[in-house]
Amino acid sequence: MRMKLPADSIVRPEKITEYLLKPRARNDKSKFLNELGYNLDDWTVLRDDILMQFLPKEAHFDENTPYGDMYHIEADLLGPNGKTRKVLTVWLLDTTLGQAHLVTMYPAKET
Repeated sequence: MRMKLPADSIVRPEKITEYLLKPRARNDKSKFLNELGYNLDDWTVLRDDILMQFLPKEAHFDENTPYGDMYHIEADLLGPNGKTRKVLTVWLLDTTLGQAHLVTMYPAKET
């Protein structure tokens, strides 16, 4: 099933500052995001780019969970330095509230 996620979907600040742009020993996302020009000092640029570049795309249903429905959107992310990378974002749609939030994102596998 495909659908567009709600326009009021959110990306929580801590998802970016404490997870996506924070260097980690395992599952580090900050490296590929830094290569696109994103950094902690301007974390709102990444938030805004995720919302503007991914929400207009169709989301693909993955599974029902006790917390809501999981969806993913795969698209090119154009960074502030002009570089582009195919990225997969994962979203949780709270079916009670009708609002989605970003769970994670990572480089898509090359096909």
